[in-house]
Formats: sequence, structure tokens, C-alpha cells
Amino acid sequence: MGIRQAGKLFKLSAVIVILLGLSAGSAEAVTTIDFSGSGSGTVSWAGGSSPLVGSGIVITSVSGSADLANSPAPHNVTSGVLSFTTGAYTGVGSDGFYNFAAGGSLTITGGVPDAGIAAGSFLLTAVNVAAQFNPSYGPSGFQFNMTIPFGSDTKNPDLLSYFGLAPSPSFTFSGTLMGPAASGGLGGFTASVRSADVLNTVPTPSSLLLLGSALLGVGLIVSRKLIGQRT
Repeated sequence: MGIRQAGKLFKLSAVIVILLGLSAGSAEAVTTIDFSGSGSGTVSWAGGSSPLVGSGIVITSVSGSADLANSPAPHNVTSGVLSFTTGAYTGVGSDGFYNFAAGGSLTITGGVPDAGIAAGSFLLTAVNVAAQFNPSYGPSGFQFNMTIPFGSDTKNPDLLSYFGLAPSPSFTFSGTLMGPAASGGLGGFTASVRSADVLNTVPTPSSLLLLGSALLGVGLIVSRKLIGQRT
């Protein structure tokens, strides 16, 4: 690659950064869809290398961040249910949390009348669910965090349209479930869920701006290197 080509790469990278910066200017830094619930459901572990399993966890509302359409007020979810299965148990950390590797899947079903979604519809499905769980953590009983470190989820297209979003394979996923303390141990346990909060962070132009900045940096480095070779 000559100096002229390197210069073109640098200019193209700069244009990308400018255009992405303009498109990101009107967007919030973080765009989220938040599923919340309370009432019933269980989280259980059968011991050994078995996964962590969540069953019948009630979801009652869904809301979007302020930058989305029809937000930020929460919208009722009818007959909402969260269920999941993680990967295998990998051990207890020094902090007392039971660790479960990525694997399995997660599903939220239910209806969202405001969005024209009937009860029993899927709202979100995901794969590669990891978790940390402590059966007696915190003043409110147990708490654990779910993460999906890679892969992609699928959200109901009508729900995305209602919030003014297009389908995308990229996301950051996290969740917190809480309830009364449960008797834990390496033989397994079952704990009752009293509250649930599942947060799905979707891509924004701000994340694309990082890509443009990286391209700009590459163009600058290549240009300087080639100019130095000619002098």
C-alpha cells in the first residue's frame, strides 16, 4: 500500500467517524428494554455438575429507556413467565457464589396488550446463559446475576417495532432475581423467587462510533508508517 492509498484510507475512516458521530448525536448512550416481575417461581440446582434452572418466574411489565418510542412508562405483561437453564456448575467462589458456565437457554413468554402481542407469545429467547448464585446473599435473601457473554438473542419483532427498534443480533444481557434465603449446599437447593428484573441492552449508533474511531486509528498508524518509510 502506497502513501496515496494510505491517505485515502485515513480520509475514509475520518468520514465514517463524522457520519457515525452525527447519527449518534441524537441517541442515548444506552438503550434498554427492561422486563420486571414479582410473585412466584423457583430457582433450583440438583447438585453435582447440573445446571441452574429457573421455572415459572412471573414477569408483569416491560419498559424501554427514555430514548425509545412508547417509553419510559412500563407496559403490562399478561401471563408473563421467565424460564432458563444455564450451563454446568463449575464451583463455589471465595465470595460464596455458586458459578454456572454459559450454556442452556432463556425464554420470556407473555402478552403485551399495548403492543398488540397476545398472551402466550414469545417476548425474548436467548442462548448461552451463565449465572452466579448465592442462596443467602444480601439483606433481602438470595440474589444472583445472569449474563449471556456471547451469542445472540431474539426479541419479539412486534415488541421491537412498538419501541421503534429494528431486529439486531447484538446485545448485552443481565438479570437479578431475589427472594427469601434458601438452604444451600453442594447437594443442591431450591429457592423461591419474589422479584425479577431482566435487562436487555440493545445496540445504538454510539457503539458504531467506536468502530469508526478504530478505523480512524488504523488509517493514521498506516499513514505515518508509510510516510516514515519514504523519508
